[in-house]
Amino acid sequence: MQQKNNIVNPELSLKFQSLTKLSVEQRKKLINWFYKQNLEVQLLIFEEQRNQFFKLKNDGADKSLISFA
Repeated sequence: MQQKNNIVNPELSLKFQSLTKLSVEQRKKLINWFYKQNLEVQLLIFEEQRNQFFKLKNDGADKSLISFA
């Protein structure tokens, strides 16, 4: 089984950081927090993400980064 390459392009990392206004450490904390939540909370978060996705999509945001943002 192949191992994934976890090396991130520095330019891409900076782009994500500027779009989300979150540092790498803050994103890791949020991901860890989300992981610890029960399924009901996770579903609520996904519903809100869907709503925000359609708002951003209609505003003409970069489609390759919408779900990440």
